Amino acid sequence: MTFGENKSKKLINLKVLETQGYSKKSAKYRQALLKVQSGQRSINENQRSLERETALFAMKCGKTYSRDVNNSKKNFTPNDDLGELAFESVLSFLPKNIPNPETINIFDYDSAYYSKIENASWNRFIAEKKREADYKTTLDASLSYVFNDDFYNKTGTNSASDSVETKLNWKLKGISASVGIGIPTGNTVLSESSSDNSYNPYYSLNFQFNPNEWRLSKINTIQQKIDSTVEDIEIQASYDDYETEVLDKVSTLHDIKWSQKAYAQEYDMYVQLEKDMSEWLKQGIVTESDYIEAYNNREKLRLNILINNIEQIIYNNDVKLLFCTKNKVDLRNN
Repeated sequence: MTFGENKSKKLINLKVLETQGYSKKSAKYRQALLKVQSGQRSINENQRSLERETALFAMKCGKTYSRDVNNSKKNFTPNDDLGELAFESVLSFLPKNIPNPETINIFDYDSAYYSKIENASWNRFIAEKKREADYKTTLDASLSYVFNDDFYNKTGTNSASDSVETKLNWKLKGISASVGIGIPTGNTVLSESSSDNSYNPYYSLNFQFNPNEWRLSKINTIQQKIDSTVEDIEIQASYDDYETEVLDKVSTLHDIKWSQKAYAQEYDMYVQLEKDMSEWLKQGIVTESDYIEAYNNREKLRLNILINNIEQIIYNNDVKLLFCTKNKVDLRNN
């Protein structure tokens, strides 16, 4: 029973007591009056709560709600109840109908663009690129200028010389080797001196083995294989999630469509019933309470149809959010 129906029944009970001759000062009459006032207060509280919720809803939608008496159906005076004023203002602000949107078919979207599949595939793509960049073997070269090269600097002689050194370095899993050559310049930049001595180039060969790096390299190789397996499992899990999501959305859409058809059939019946009850009320065949009940039932069905259309919009948005946009650049194909 709605607040309006409840209030109507309480008013009828109060009028019945008046026709039965109960004094307004009698206990039974005052109890009935208190029930009417309590019902009216509950209605006013809910009407004002509706206005607050409408203002918040409008703000989230980027709109501004303001109480507008001019657009209300009734002409209010300053002494009118604020709850009824708020209710009429909300009705004038909210749309009278919500268009039924076109249904989005989830099968029109490519599963490769399902957000979880795309995310898992992208993570594996990046991880593979990182593993490819993590070379097991490294080879690099270096060039350096050595001042007063100790190789030529003999104590008590004027044999010091700067030299230019170049090296080639190789490394693999804790094993490293390098070869180099040093070419003397015949003079020293720091002392600004030169020597008449003849200098021959010198060569160097270096070899190292680090057991810890060797073992760590083997562990890293195993870890990379594990990471690759985990990435494959995540991709498979995302496909499983996609299939579950498809079943859920298909079921949800069937429920929405079924409710849409059922509400439309019921609404037509309640519209006709409300018209009949209106005529019967004029003829005195039914009570005002019976008519209000029929009117409220019709409005409930009308609201259910609006809610069904909103659920259709929400469903469409949910389906869109499940997928990445197709105009997003897919670097994996480049």
